[in-house]
Amino acid sequence: MAVRVTTPEHKPRGSGPWYIAFVVALGVSVDTSWRYFGDHLHIVGAERVLLFSVVEVFLLAAAWSMRAGVRRDGNPGSARWVAWALCGVQAYMALGVAGPLDAPVRVGLGSVLALVALHQALGIEIKARTGVRSGTLARIGRELRERALSRLGLADDARDALARTRERAAVRAATIATSRKPNLRTLRRAVLKSGAATSPEMRALLLDTRAALGSVDKLVDMDVDSPWTSGRVDEPVPVPSVPRPRNAPTSGGPAIGGDMDKVVRLVLEGRPSDDILEYVSAKNLQRVRRVLAKLSGGQFSDVANATGDISLQMATSIRTAYEKAMQS
Repeated sequence: MAVRVTTPEHKPRGSGPWYIAFVVALGVSVDTSWRYFGDHLHIVGAERVLLFSVVEVFLLAAAWSMRAGVRRDGNPGSARWVAWALCGVQAYMALGVAGPLDAPVRVGLGSVLALVALHQALGIEIKARTGVRSGTLARIGRELRERALSRLGLADDARDALARTRERAAVRAATIATSRKPNLRTLRRAVLKSGAATSPEMRALLLDTRAALGSVDKLVDMDVDSPWTSGRVDEPVPVPSVPRPRNAPTSGGPAIGGDMDKVVRLVLEGRPSDDILEYVSAKNLQRVRRVLAKLSGGQFSDVANATGDISLQMATSIRTAYEKAMQS
């Protein structure tokens, strides 16, 4: 049987008291259910004992399922919606038991408070598992915080506070300059605050923004290509092929021209094969040596009849290189 071991760094410390609070809050819900089943549903005796806590049993089952989902993959699953639906049923029961004035207290201190405690416990377990709070309230809080910081110009980017202030002032100066009746005093303050007089970057930002805002009417009437008729966005762009440089001929092609002159000269000088293979393949080196042997023996009078597996072009190149080497 597999045993799940929780490492100390991922142990959800602090969630236990919230689970206890969840069970205690269910006591208020139990009292509401007991009174409602007897006074309104008229279920008494043994039937009342067996059936009155159906909402609380389902809440416990939903809590257990949510806890298992959080520990499995960090997601409480659909059981949370079942829990909140049962909370609505409990609110209806509290309304019948205590009336419109006291019902919010019963349901607030009962099932609602129980679910709040359960969410706190599960949030601690999620944070212990992932290191980040991922509940709904936590996500809403992070989103509101980021939007507020962005609104104030304090978003987490590479700019410092001075750069943000200057950029906002440059944009403000450009906006004032393009207004129908610009306030020159406000415009001067914005220009000075932006540092456009001494900073080329701020000056460019101010002028570009001013030019864009001043010609915004042309943006409306500008003719642009429709993305629906200009071809697919993901259409591959043809790239011209560039041949790879070859340091030495391959076995399939002969070395011709300057390389052949050098190869023939090195072979005639008696150089080792390792020095010559830098300029020619091993197979072509054997062909060069075979042709040179026939040339040295005076047997290579007719190139066309003595090539064998050597092409006529290569044999002619070797013969030409041989004659150059003999004349030098």
